[in-house]
Amino acid sequence: MLSRRSIFATGVVVGAIGALAARQALLLITVSGGSMSPTYVDGEKLVVRRGRGRQPQVGEVVVFRHPQLARAAAAQTTAAQTPAPPRPDVDWMVKRVVAVQGDRVPEEIRPAVGATDAETVVPQGFLLVRGDNPVSLDSRHFGYLPTTEVLGVSLRKRPRTSS
Repeated sequence: MLSRRSIFATGVVVGAIGALAARQALLLITVSGGSMSPTYVDGEKLVVRRGRGRQPQVGEVVVFRHPQLARAAAAQTTAAQTPAPPRPDVDWMVKRVVAVQGDRVPEEIRPAVGATDAETVVPQGFLLVRGDNPVSLDSRHFGYLPTTEVLGVSLRKRPRTSS
């Protein structure tokens, strides 16, 4: 028969493993700027699920590496044949997915991806994203977003705490 102490110890170990697993799967991101307003505002915190194995869906909000930084890292990797070292100052962006592989490219994004007709579809391994704010820097400016650059999907806003 198990003693209360061994049951408690087992509970603590299981709880610690669960907390560690959640920490590996979840991130807390702080929104910087107004590109996602009114949905998310500057300074708001988002709970993000890491998800390299799962493809984001249309309508979900994703966090991804800024495209210019991603291209620079890829160029450095190709030039040196070794991966670029991680940078602590990498800028991340928060945007809503508007098209995934196989979807038609939205009209307002066609010029950025070189699409000449309404039948052009998003290629495999890429997404198109838009900010909720009409003046957002998004796929209308940088085109296709490689799915490999997506860090995760926003699950919800973190509730504000009263100070």
